[in-house]
Amino acid sequence: MFIYMSKKIAVPDGATLKALAWNKTHGYIAAAGVDGFLKVLKLESPDDTPENRIKGLSAPSNLDMNEQLDGHSTTVKIVIWNEVYRKLTSADSRGRIIVWVMYDGRWYEEMINYRPKTTVMSMQWSPEGERIAIAYDDGQVIVGSVDGQRVWGKSIGDSPVTHVNWSPDGDKLLLALNGTEVMVHDANGDQLFKMRSIPPGQRIHSIVWYADEIHFLAASKRTLVITFVSGRALLLENESDSKPEMIETGLEEIKDVKFSPDGLYIAFAGNKGNNPKLPYWCELFNTAGAHLRSLKLPGPVEAISWERLRLAISYKDCIYFANLRPDYLWGYCSESHTLVYAFQGDLGTPKIMFWNTKTGGRHLKTIESLNHLGTAGDHVVTCKSAVNSQLSLLNSIGAELDQITVPFFVKFLAVGKNFAIAASIDKAFVWRLKIAEKSSIGQYAAVAGQQTKMIDVDPEGNDEVTAICASQSHFIIARDSGKLLRFGLPSMELEQEFQFSGGTPLNVKLNSNSSKVSVIDHQALLYIIDLDARQDDGSKGEQTNFDRKECWNVMWASDDSSQLALNEKTKLTIFHDKKHEEPIVTSAFVSLMRDHEVECVLVDEIMRRPEDPRPTDIFVQESETLRNVRETIEKIGISKAKELVLKNSSPRLWRILGEAAMEKLELKTAEEAFIHCKDYLAIQVIKKLKNYSDDTLKSAEIAAFFGRHEDAENLYRSIDRLDLATEHQRLIGDEQKVLQILKTTHDSALSDDTQLRNSCKNIGIKSFYDKNWSVACKYLNDAGEFKKNIRAHYMAGDWQGIMRIERALFDGAGELIECGRLYRSLGLSEQAINAFIRAQRPDLACKTAVELNDWEKAVKLAETHKLQDVASLLEKKAASLLDAKLDCQASQLYSKAGNFLKAAQLLFKVAAKEGSLTNLQPVRVKKLYVLSALLVEQHHEKRKAQSGRTDTIGVLEGVLREEKEDIASVTMLDSAWRGAEAWHFYTLACKQLYSGNPDAAATTSICLVQYEDLIDPVKIYSLQATASAAARRFGLCSRAFSKLEAMPSLSEEEQHQYAQLAIKIFQKYRPEDTNPYDKMQKETKIPTCVMSGRPLTDCQFWMCSTCRHCAYENEIQKAEICPMCHSRTV
Repeated sequence: MFIYMSKKIAVPDGATLKALAWNKTHGYIAAAGVDGFLKVLKLESPDDTPENRIKGLSAPSNLDMNEQLDGHSTTVKIVIWNEVYRKLTSADSRGRIIVWVMYDGRWYEEMINYRPKTTVMSMQWSPEGERIAIAYDDGQVIVGSVDGQRVWGKSIGDSPVTHVNWSPDGDKLLLALNGTEVMVHDANGDQLFKMRSIPPGQRIHSIVWYADEIHFLAASKRTLVITFVSGRALLLENESDSKPEMIETGLEEIKDVKFSPDGLYIAFAGNKGNNPKLPYWCELFNTAGAHLRSLKLPGPVEAISWERLRLAISYKDCIYFANLRPDYLWGYCSESHTLVYAFQGDLGTPKIMFWNTKTGGRHLKTIESLNHLGTAGDHVVTCKSAVNSQLSLLNSIGAELDQITVPFFVKFLAVGKNFAIAASIDKAFVWRLKIAEKSSIGQYAAVAGQQTKMIDVDPEGNDEVTAICASQSHFIIARDSGKLLRFGLPSMELEQEFQFSGGTPLNVKLNSNSSKVSVIDHQALLYIIDLDARQDDGSKGEQTNFDRKECWNVMWASDDSSQLALNEKTKLTIFHDKKHEEPIVTSAFVSLMRDHEVECVLVDEIMRRPEDPRPTDIFVQESETLRNVRETIEKIGISKAKELVLKNSSPRLWRILGEAAMEKLELKTAEEAFIHCKDYLAIQVIKKLKNYSDDTLKSAEIAAFFGRHEDAENLYRSIDRLDLATEHQRLIGDEQKVLQILKTTHDSALSDDTQLRNSCKNIGIKSFYDKNWSVACKYLNDAGEFKKNIRAHYMAGDWQGIMRIERALFDGAGELIECGRLYRSLGLSEQAINAFIRAQRPDLACKTAVELNDWEKAVKLAETHKLQDVASLLEKKAASLLDAKLDCQASQLYSKAGNFLKAAQLLFKVAAKEGSLTNLQPVRVKKLYVLSALLVEQHHEKRKAQSGRTDTIGVLEGVLREEKEDIASVTMLDSAWRGAEAWHFYTLACKQLYSGNPDAAATTSICLVQYEDLIDPVKIYSLQATASAAARRFGLCSRAFSKLEAMPSLSEEEQHQYAQLAIKIFQKYRPEDTNPYDKMQKETKIPTCVMSGRPLTDCQFWMCSTCRHCAYENEIQKAEICPMCHSRTV
């Protein structure tokens, strides 16, 4: 990281400043000083112009707000912000406290608190902004709410409370008593304990507690800083930390201390001696207590305040601003144009963004414990550390390719093309990356050799590692003493040591051929070391006289070992050896330098919205040489530009010269230029151009070569070479343009129908693969390309269109098979079968019928076309269903195949099984028997149709044939409706009984005695006994009880219970037949009305045409369907 002074603002009226507070959320700066001086300032945001975007943090800004706040008459000692509620609180030396609030663009007094004869020593808002704690010199501590209400107040003692500070969660208060001890209180003011980590004899200067979430790059979890008058500082994780870190800040007197907004840095401001003439400094440390940078201040300071990457410093009547250049975790994959950077997610976890700057593609990856990131070529290496570290190799979209564990905590990471180097303060680890390399013949070859190596850099522990870097062929390890160690790759052996004469090296970079290394030391001075330079004594290495001040980043060109881009404070300068170009003002980081262009990234802007990087966050700066060559070509000529390129020879400059010479038809110069940049294709084009005599034709070919297709077409048209225009558009894949040209020339016989069809076909096929189905359908239809046209209609969901195409095809056409397959995928059985039949593929038609369970069609097709195995397939399918106990599905399968008899047999078995269950459902059992009977009827109808005879004799002959074929089905065929009848009358009797008509139920139950083989007799006679007893038909009831008492399926106990119940009934009632139906049933068998359950005694009755069951005409008029088979009565 690096920090430098950038600008200053003079405060009007010459008031000496005593306090500063920068609102990090809204950008307001509160400046307070003597004689009641209090101002609120705000720096305006620069206009969003390309120039200002390039400048970034360095863009100039004026004051957007400069408002004087009147309310104090003595020195304002303290100003603090409530950022949640956008309120400013100020306190002066006489105890007056004012809370300011903004309304309509101006600041107004909201509340005033005044305790005369006391002085406010310290005050702070709680992290959530709801409470403010105020400490006074008389030992009083008051906590108030944001709306001005007093929450609590307490006298801590006679000693002054010099400092007060809230914990990050707002649950505790730290109170410094008399500057010597710190007491911990809860949010209600109750004392908890005394901090024991305060060393005796040290007088406290200030207490600062970082309240936000700890950053994942923080060197430690220490967020509490207690500074002492002696210039020392105590770093703690919390108020109970038993192992705090005491550091020497290097200052004799500390004036102010502040955490940076992200919590990564701690700034201590003060002087290095009691003499006011000694210089004042701002010392920056990380949270682990390591010193990072020193910033010399203009004079005695009173206060400092942070806002993101800027530090405000008060000095006399001025506010100075310093800019911070942090060490972001970021890199650039030059081969895939991918920017990779790490940032803190919403939950505090580190995330890595992989942003392709060309395509805009983004990929996010979360990596716990991330602390380093490096890039090279097209790959990324990340490091996550604890006691040991883990290195991971990723590609440019974040997919992990490999990983390895390093046996130490990694402090430095450098990545080369094929190697990654990780280092601690005393060791280095070299890892060969598993990346396939292209061999000379264009194939990928595996890289052999040593895979890892551990290097003990500082075994004695007195010269630690301070920086490392890597190139394709070497890596450098820099040590605290200034010693540079150069190791070779892939050998991993030490090749050279060089003693650098300067400060501690903190940033080292190798150039493209590893002959030079740049070094930035702790004083931000840049040096260039020529590692290959020979000395008089035969040693290698020379420190050149190239040096620059206040540098913070260097990037060498990847294609020129003498070029580099240097960031100095707010400037970016391009160097060619020791010569430099005019610098530009920017705070951007350099991601790549190649082909006389510097690609820069505004990382600061990206980190403001890390999940939304924008193209404007990247810009390219051309070198002065490149700009001069372009200007010379444009204003002077090719020959003069050639002289300039010869002085600064590079492939990029030769290419620019060659392209310009080509445009001006100076083919000799163009050929020479392309030879220098080894562009074989351009050389071949020039050779082709030399064979043309027409300059317009040459210009057209050149325009086509450079991608100016419209210009090329116009030039071809101007010389009536529409054939060349058509061919050119076809080569670049613009078939729409080809078709347009062909249509304009079709009438003039310059093009024929075949060319038009081919063009339509090409457009249709391209649209097809682009999934633009509507366009594909149109052009494929015009081209007569039926097969892909059918598929395009299918993908577009246009089934009617497929049918239209199918109808237009001739029988036997191969495209009919495609239609059939698509119909089959849609489940359209009939259409698919017809298409296959028309295509003369009955085998596919039969297969389709089987797949779509259209077994009737399958059987017919097999019989018609003499196909084998359909019957076996049917039986196999049915067997699998029966094995899975899916008898109903198997019956449905046989029904679809036209085998109604087998379907009926299966349903008959299912109905019989369900009828024997204890918890049976009578209605369901009846339905199963009805379906079985209806299938038998369908079987008979099929037999009639096959025999061609519909008379009674023909039917009887068919039945006799069936009996011979299948003896087991005789019973079912003879009495197909018996099961349905049994359960119909049973459910009818139950319904009549429960609806309050026991007489009808008793009558209906009389016919149930015929079905004892289908319904449990206990159920029949229990129902009959109950209904007849309720109807007072005791003769019928007596016979039912007699049956129950003699029922063999009942136990003796159950039979005895029935007998006892009968005795109770018939002791009171005589068993006489009082209903004529009881006697009639005993004498003769009479048909039963399916509607009422009564015997049919009339000569006129209704008969169902489906099941042939009868009912009284007056009864059936009440129903629309047959109560037995549910067919319609009309």
